Amino acid sequence: MRPRILWMAIALAVPGGAAPPLGKVQVSPDACPAGAGPVARTDCRVLVVSCPGLKDLRAQVRITEPAADKQVRGTVVMGSGGNGAGFYGGQEGGQTLVRELAAMGFRVVDRAWDGGWPTQEGGLKQEACRYATLLTWIHSQVHAGGKFVATGNSGGSAEIGYALTTYGRSAILDVAILTSGPPVARLDYACVTQASPEWAALCSSIVPRGVMECAPGCVLGPNDGVCKQVGPQPTAAQLLDDSVVHPAAVLDYPKTKLYFLFGALDCGEPVPVGLTFAAKVTSEKVILFVPRTPHALFSTVEGREAIRHALDEGTAQAANPAAPREQQPKPSSAQAAEQQEFRRRTTELLTAEQRAHLQANGKVNRQVWIQEHPARESTGLIPLPDLGKRTYKGEEGGLYPGGENTPPPEHLRAGQAPARKIVPVDAAGRPSPEGKIVMISVGMSNTTMKFQTFQKMAAEDRSLNPKLVLVDGAQGGQVAWVTANPQMPFWEVVDRRLEAAGVTRNQVQAAWILQANPGPTRPFPAEAKELQRNLVDTLHVMQDRFPNLKIAYLSSRTYAGYATSPLNPEPFAYQSGFSVKWLIADQIAGNPELNYDSGKGPVRAPWVAWGPYVWADGVQGNKDGPSYAREDYTEQDGTHPSPSGRAKVAARLLQFLKSDSTSKPWFMR
Repeated sequence: MRPRILWMAIALAVPGGAAPPLGKVQVSPDACPAGAGPVARTDCRVLVVSCPGLKDLRAQVRITEPAADKQVRGTVVMGSGGNGAGFYGGQEGGQTLVRELAAMGFRVVDRAWDGGWPTQEGGLKQEACRYATLLTWIHSQVHAGGKFVATGNSGGSAEIGYALTTYGRSAILDVAILTSGPPVARLDYACVTQASPEWAALCSSIVPRGVMECAPGCVLGPNDGVCKQVGPQPTAAQLLDDSVVHPAAVLDYPKTKLYFLFGALDCGEPVPVGLTFAAKVTSEKVILFVPRTPHALFSTVEGREAIRHALDEGTAQAANPAAPREQQPKPSSAQAAEQQEFRRRTTELLTAEQRAHLQANGKVNRQVWIQEHPARESTGLIPLPDLGKRTYKGEEGGLYPGGENTPPPEHLRAGQAPARKIVPVDAAGRPSPEGKIVMISVGMSNTTMKFQTFQKMAAEDRSLNPKLVLVDGAQGGQVAWVTANPQMPFWEVVDRRLEAAGVTRNQVQAAWILQANPGPTRPFPAEAKELQRNLVDTLHVMQDRFPNLKIAYLSSRTYAGYATSPLNPEPFAYQSGFSVKWLIADQIAGNPELNYDSGKGPVRAPWVAWGPYVWADGVQGNKDGPSYAREDYTEQDGTHPSPSGRAKVAARLLQFLKSDSTSKPWFMR
């Protein structure tokens, strides 16, 4: 049994005044519930962290020793996102990074809080005492020479932010690598229904042009848990005081070099909100944007490479106070060239008609378009499930043939059969108790934004199958025209994301597809029929690339009546539901182009069915689904979902997969 270690922190004098007192850490004799984890040379300890005015909180720390043949370069403390209840290495991309850092010669300390570090006991700033205390204990009791580094993603970057601005931890940190945040840098900006004029102007200008591959949001919304830590109905002043960049924040760190890394596919508010902290730091810092990388920065090869590069560069020499105060947050020439080549190849593979359509769509006068298409809270259109046996322009409603909203019994039984065959498989696709079940998303910007939120919700749900790996294959701007073509670089990016998650094409067994095409103008049913054809072709590509793909769930667009651009407005968003309905009906009718049964001929597609139907008539909603208000969409175009809009769809997707008879057997424990 290890000795019980008690360590008491004291307040440190920092510029601008004394830091709040830290707490104490006690080592528990208890064993870690899940052991040391899957990474070699790892030990796990259970700690109890106490801070003034807060209840004691248990934490587990997994300590991975560096490779035996490497000289020890220092210690890296890693912090997962959200409320920090999981290990950074608990996801495949994070686990890969832990191994990579150990191979570089770093001791890696991965923390997980029991239930999460925010506990609604006075605000995030006060509750961040726990991390600052834990960080100091690690420095005192675990760190054994070399550089002392902290990195954290999203909520993990918030812990680092508070440790620097509030608790004087620059005194012990040589390097801090903040990824995808901190998303709580300015709670008074983020925790609102609609951005203030001040924040709207700053949000639109703080992200440099050309670095993002999707349009980031500006607000989180007032109902998120982080917005209510300081109280159930906090004022703007209380939110500001509870932010990382609060009025008394220390913003100069002469001993610590800071790196701010953001994914170019992080479509939420963490990018602009996180940049409010980066912009205020007056000591040495680097701000970089990582191409083809979502909010979970460690989930891609590019993201992990960026973290490793920052670690390499930051620990190569001490922070230099005489260095330029800031490197301009713009893509490197290599990144810019890579992005340009991706766009060139994609455009080149479009048809001449598609390229001409995009050019014409880009010339639309947006102000005139807005005047001609004013935003509407509802359209009078009837959601397909509510339409039932009635018709829209001659087409019967309902999700399935006959105006029904449930699959025909024979089709449902046909889907339950492959569902029972979805089991963990190894990299070659062979059943293995140590294998994985991979579910991917396929679609455009709206899809990736919603799936990223879904991934966060799923990561915190302990009832899901631990063998499940969710990989976001959807990408900004990659519409149905693109995914229908197997030569598109879109699919190369999907491969890289699978590799980043530590899985292979052979392990992909399920998919969620939400697609659309840009700038539709033709009358019904022309656009919907083209989208249907593109979806069929997309399924063909997927069946060819993923030989063990068994089930694909399709959803159509959400409400688009608030659109301020011709990207995909109403009624085309509504009409996309018919594209999905017709495709599924064709498979039910036995169309050989959608055959999934090898006994009936060549297999061209997985078994398909509706996922959650997420369209609703704006604020009117539908009988069993969400409704959509203006604040559920970004201010930039009224088309892409805001955090609240993403959460509505993500919650529907999660509930569907947890309850449907074709997904529950493999999605749940």
